[in-house]
Amino acid sequence: MRLKIVGLRDPAVLPKERIVLEAVQHGDIGSYAVFCTRLLSSGEVSSMVERTFWFPDQKVEAGDLVVLYTKQGPQHVRQNEDKTTTRFFYWNLDAPLWNGKVVPVVANLRDWETVSEPSA
Repeated sequence: MRLKIVGLRDPAVLPKERIVLEAVQHGDIGSYAVFCTRLLSSGEVSSMVERTFWFPDQKVEAGDLVVLYTKQGPQHVRQNEDKTTTRFFYWNLDAPLWNGKVVPVVANLRDWETVSEPSA
């Protein structure tokens, strides 16, 4: 499964600010996260992550859209006329994030590990 960034829409305008992603293949979006980080003067992005939105497990098909709004709102799904689906998610924040210096990074977190018990 792979997601591609379609665009960052209406940055710095909280009621409309959103990231639009498209599923290139069918799969589960629960292995994807959006990181909020800073754009460096070199054009690279900082490894210092300010916020993270990890998508919940949900199946998507190729051509489906995934929209992540910065504002508060209820997660929902819309069926499109072209038989694709758009899934809407909300970061539930009270202020916009994206301003040209703060940028989103979308990452596939398919392989990860955690510690179930602290070691002595």
